[in-house]
Amino acid sequence: LNSRVEKLEKRVAYLESLLLSRVRGGESL
Repeated sequence: LNSRVEKLEKRVAYLESLLLSRVRGGESL
């Protein structure tokens, strides 16, 4: 169970970083 949670948290953090980079880049719609 812990491994699953850790993987999900890593995926969420990765997606958040992508969204933030897009917003900072001025590509947000």
